[in-house]
Amino acid sequence: MDEKRLSHILMIAKEQNITHAAEKLYITRSALNYSLLNLEKELGFSLFKRLSNKLIPTYEGELYLKKAQQIVNLYHELDHIMESFTDEGYGRINLGVTVNTGQKNLMEIFPTFHKQYPNYTFQLIEGNVKYLEQRLLDGTIDLAWAGFYYEHSLVEHIITHRVPPLRLAIAREHPLVAQYHLDEKDGATLSLDLLKDQPFILMNKHTFVRGILDSYFDYAGFEPKVMIECSRMDMAHHFVSQGIAPGFLFPENNDYGQRLLFFKLKPDLETPYQTIFFRKGQIFTEAETYLIELYKQNRHYHYQSVI
Repeated sequence: MDEKRLSHILMIAKEQNITHAAEKLYITRSALNYSLLNLEKELGFSLFKRLSNKLIPTYEGELYLKKAQQIVNLYHELDHIMESFTDEGYGRINLGVTVNTGQKNLMEIFPTFHKQYPNYTFQLIEGNVKYLEQRLLDGTIDLAWAGFYYEHSLVEHIITHRVPPLRLAIAREHPLVAQYHLDEKDGATLSLDLLKDQPFILMNKHTFVRGILDSYFDYAGFEPKVMIECSRMDMAHHFVSQGIAPGFLFPENNDYGQRLLFFKLKPDLETPYQTIFFRKGQIFTEAETYLIELYKQNRHYHYQSVI
């Protein structure tokens, strides 16, 4: 079973449709359908159930696809290692970054990297943590720079920067400040259930930060009312500072002077962090190792939109 054939089957599983998969692979629908039917005949069982216009993996198909993905990743790793043996200094880094934060940090370190490896190019994928993890596992990227807060059996990570704790933020002009005399409690621990009837500015459910915020609300014992969900921390910062609603921000990145009050929350969660993450057992090229070190040494680290 060669890599090309396995990749075709994996694309069918991803698209759940022969026509769409064929378009992504730049082959004809009939050729891809014949390849699938021929493989199922060789195996003696069906890989997919045909439901309306969708192809859903059977139980046997799920097992086959899991191993197929591992094999394709191994092929990818082999190519990756062979590239590192070239003595011409040429190569490519397949890198994933979070929007805004990852972009800004890459902008700062790339000139230094380019001086050391002028013949290297980048394939850059942007997205939130969960999206980057998917692209890592399907072999699209080899490294990802992002917030990381959970474990995956096929992923390893290197901590690059600790991120300051999130704090509940309220604009001084917000009615809650006068109602509860919050200006006298700036910096103190505040019980979140005090605000259970208030709407909040929150990060959206696909972000790294939202996982932390949900832990605060779970501890307080209520579901938050949502005024607006943001995908960027700087957007949330702007709305909170305008007195629209309370939100959760990093005090160390406050550009609004005395306009905001910040409060500690329970539980006292472990400080989040930024990482480089990658497939378990991956071997880095010399250039990738250098890039990781640049990330770790970057003194102008940005975290205002950690996602």
